[in-house]
Amino acid sequence: TGYTQACEEMRVRVNFASAVFELGDEWSITVRGNHVYDRLSGPEHRLDISMHARGKVAAVGRPHGVVGQSSPSRRCSGALAAED
Repeated sequence: TGYTQACEEMRVRVNFASAVFELGDEWSITVRGNHVYDRLSGPEHRLDISMHARGKVAAVGRPHGVVGQSSPSRRCSGALAAED
């Protein structure tokens, strides 16, 4: 059970423990709440985020970093491709 809402290319599925954001046929982002184990102070809960690329994006886009910024791939032209 859960709740699903769509707006143009984005679909959001929410259930008790997680939310899944699907951006067209290219990206799927899952957000889950979790406890902060062995904490000394600060927040008791955290959000775990996982990103999955599908289709053409999976072949050329490589997510990295805290927010999933795209890194240059070997298919890029110019100075960015020369760094690979």
